[in-house]
Amino acid sequence: MKQIVIIGGGVAGLSALNSLADLGMAAVLIEGGEYPAHKVCGEFISPESLPILANWNIYPPAEINRISLTSNTSSLSFALFEPAKSYSRYDFDLCLANRAREKGSQILTKTQVIKIEKNRIHLDNGEVVFYSDLIVSAGRFFGRVSPPQYYGIKGHLQGLSVKNHLEMFPFKGGYAGLSPIDDDYANFACLIHKSNHTLPTPLQSVFYLAPQLEKRLESAALLFKEWMVCPVPAFGMKKTASLANTYFIGDAGGTIPPASGLGLSLAITSGYMVAEYALKGDYLSFQKAWKKKYRKVFYYGQCLHRMMMNPILFHSGIEIGKIFPKMAPQLFKKTRY
Repeated sequence: MKQIVIIGGGVAGLSALNSLADLGMAAVLIEGGEYPAHKVCGEFISPESLPILANWNIYPPAEINRISLTSNTSSLSFALFEPAKSYSRYDFDLCLANRAREKGSQILTKTQVIKIEKNRIHLDNGEVVFYSDLIVSAGRFFGRVSPPQYYGIKGHLQGLSVKNHLEMFPFKGGYAGLSPIDDDYANFACLIHKSNHTLPTPLQSVFYLAPQLEKRLESAALLFKEWMVCPVPAFGMKKTASLANTYFIGDAGGTIPPASGLGLSLAITSGYMVAEYALKGDYLSFQKAWKKKYRKVFYYGQCLHRMMMNPILFHSGIEIGKIFPKMAPQLFKKTRY
């Protein structure tokens, strides 16, 4: 009997769960945390994934139609070729989970995987779950990864006007972004390389390197008790094990730099894509389709990531963008898939 199990209940896993439910398969998802919960994330949803969400009657509340880039020395602003969206992960993950449950899917929260064997998974509560096909969406630290290279920082803020606007702040060794959650609140997300963290906290190091960002946030009030900080490994497509009837999606298949703005979109689209392959048990074709679909955007994402972290490269890119004003929006469009 066909039994599909998903390990990891982030956006990728929940997207796969919903896609399978739409195809008539009530899969089982195993998640170590619970819903709702905040996660360190930019919360930017790129335009190409929005039709999938609309098909699920999910409509992110905040629209983004413009991007600005501001460093200590340069700035550039441009309109998007079509609107993007933004959605608090606290609400987004819960929305996806509720839809999957309503369609008959099973979600096991606060449940840890202890051991994976052929066709069976051992859980921390002593139960064993059997599967014919396994979808792995267990996040950026699943499998063999390098030691953490960066710190990720996140907070929800009040008192900033960022309506319909994504603001990016590059600095030496990192970059930060502000995106709207709704008319009153904004999401702040930041990445800084560990070698550039020289002060007592990562955020202090960020403000030291990016005084323009500290000034931008001086009137904002943090809505969390404290800033969320987490380690982040190196970016890139992963060399996942070629295991029979096993499919790696989202960050488990590859972690794309947040500068690309494709993290959530990749999670949504890869979760949506994997469903038909898993139903057919065709894991080899899925591996080929994954590489074909995402190889280019990983390459461009890495290029953009390096430029954003290097003030000289960023300044040069901005000056070229001012001379050719159509270049920035066209590059954004070309880096989509």
